[in-house]
Amino acid sequence: MGRRGTARGMNPEKLLAVLLKTGARGCNVCELSRRFVSAFNGIGELVRCDYKGMLAKIGDYNRDHPENRILGVGKVKCMELAAAFEFVRLAYEAKTSGALPARIADASGAAAWFRAKMRFGDDREHFFVLPLDASHKPLSEAICVTSGLLNGTPAGAREVFAQAIQWQAASVIVAHNHPSGNPDPSGMDITLTKELVAASKVLRIPLLDHIVIGSPESAGGNGFVSMRASGAVEF
Repeated sequence: MGRRGTARGMNPEKLLAVLLKTGARGCNVCELSRRFVSAFNGIGELVRCDYKGMLAKIGDYNRDHPENRILGVGKVKCMELAAAFEFVRLAYEAKTSGALPARIADASGAAAWFRAKMRFGDDREHFFVLPLDASHKPLSEAICVTSGLLNGTPAGAREVFAQAIQWQAASVIVAHNHPSGNPDPSGMDITLTKELVAASKVLRIPLLDHIVIGSPESAGGNGFVSMRASGAVEF
């Protein structure tokens, strides 16, 4: 990197080696970096971990690979890495919240509003509601109505439409994130969306879409899946 004058174009293992700085006895920093990336099945899961999660993953890897252990990486080093990854997440959030469309014309515009309130790399699912006026202009920021576990978040018509009524919304869009980074809707996502569509018709507050947010590079670079556009649910 010193000769090149830039980190651009370096592969993830080499970049991580720069952050790790040193290896351990019998394991140089490049090999240590390779083992580290292997422990997390790639950089996607790694950058989403806090330092406690890193320590747990390292422990699991060392137990399963006693001949190729990750050595010399303790609590302090994991905290340093977690801080670096958090810095990147904050920069990503600032970028996505920079220029939000005044009117929601499509799923991409809606996704931008939701991303502005979501933490990139979050390891928990969060369910958001965006209330809109009759011109499809947001009446508020995206509102988090429930936060869940690693692979799900409890949400229902009560939480969603309480916000719609409070904001006197003409319609709403909902969204949630998938910590795995894969935005493909699950069976539970589809079932919930059908329930919300049914409730929206009773209350006469249309549900325009349910958007599942994944990692930025997922879904062909869109980073999200629109339930309406995908045809998974009839709105």
